[in-house]
Amino acid sequence: MQDFLDKLKASFDEFKKSLGGKNKTPAVATTTNEKYELNLVPEVKLKMIKAQKLRNLVLFGCIVVSAVAIGVVAILFSIKSGQDITMAVQDGKLEKMSEKLAGFTELDELVTLQGQLDKISDVTTRRKMLSRVFGAVKAMMPQGGDSVKLSELRVDMTENQLKMEAQADALTEPLIDYRVLEAFKKSASLAKYDYGRYVDMRGEEIPSRCMKETDDDGNVYMQGGDIYAWWDLTVDGCAAVKQGEYNLADAPYYYSKDAEVELGEPSPDGQEANKYEGMPVRVKVWRTPQFNTWHDAGKMSLDGSISEVEHFNSSCYTYTGIDVAGTVKWTSQNECMLADGELEVTESNNARNESDNLVLRFAAKLKLEEEFFKFSNKHMLAISPTGQNVTDSYVQIQGMFTAEARDCAVDDEECLNASNNRSGGKEE
Repeated sequence: MQDFLDKLKASFDEFKKSLGGKNKTPAVATTTNEKYELNLVPEVKLKMIKAQKLRNLVLFGCIVVSAVAIGVVAILFSIKSGQDITMAVQDGKLEKMSEKLAGFTELDELVTLQGQLDKISDVTTRRKMLSRVFGAVKAMMPQGGDSVKLSELRVDMTENQLKMEAQADALTEPLIDYRVLEAFKKSASLAKYDYGRYVDMRGEEIPSRCMKETDDDGNVYMQGGDIYAWWDLTVDGCAAVKQGEYNLADAPYYYSKDAEVELGEPSPDGQEANKYEGMPVRVKVWRTPQFNTWHDAGKMSLDGSISEVEHFNSSCYTYTGIDVAGTVKWTSQNECMLADGELEVTESNNARNESDNLVLRFAAKLKLEEEFFKFSNKHMLAISPTGQNVTDSYVQIQGMFTAEARDCAVDDEECLNASNNRSGGKEE
């Protein structure tokens, strides 16, 4: 055994010499219980092995990280591609919608609230009052005993045109129905209208809802031939104070100290107290100027201007006063003609009405002024050639229409051959 160890040691010495003497770590051989452990690996080799393991570990980590990064990139790329496809589709839709919108002539009104708000005043301006047509027709009807009644009335609000079928019946001398039709045509061409605003004594416009211009039967308030309206102070936003009683800033409206005022009446016994008892509830406002009264009080000048009194500012009438030897003569002029052109009779023939009287049946059309129908023109009155004022009240419809006259029978020689078209049953 000793010989074996000596030979082994000699071999290690030779190996050491072959290394050039640089390795300071001698080979060690130990024996324990006849088991031997030999350290044949130099220290440099150990470090190299450790470095290789570390390199392999780092390389593996890099591979894992790269794989994860590639996966993330692939996922992001797929998301990006999907978004690009979706955005391309949406861009196509937007382009189509843009083309449609660009071709829409009222784009501003469609896509913006401001555009809608800007059009509110235009809508109000274009709005028309159909009910006024009855007042217009009533103002054209002949006055006196003669009769013109409608069997059909059509209104074209786009052209402001009336188309009517009617019958004329002469009931006063001379009993010629054609005369009644000619009078109707002349009345239509001479009828006028008037509109404007009621104002308080300072010239502030009083809202239309505050004014009542007709009684319960639809008749215009009149006194001595002059027209007036009532200013209702109890309506919300219509309150006013009397001149001189309060500061101007205390109320939105003001009426003059000489105005005719009605006070609230006491409540009947046993009923709830009237909160307006003894208080001003309405004020009379003249539509027709009180010429001399206002002029003497210094409230109306000779050029027609009115101040310091509640009144009606007409958009059609102008007033002029001329002082003749201390007496003022007043004139009025109205340039607002109701008809835009003459009444055109398109057809006429003899017929019998429901009372079997001979009448002249005719069809006609007439164009009215656009201003007459505008909603923005308040307090409208149609005025007949005789000066009769007509509102758009439903009461005016009464007596305006009748059943359509029937054609002449084949054996009715009077109806077929009457050249003067007198009322049936009356001698020439």
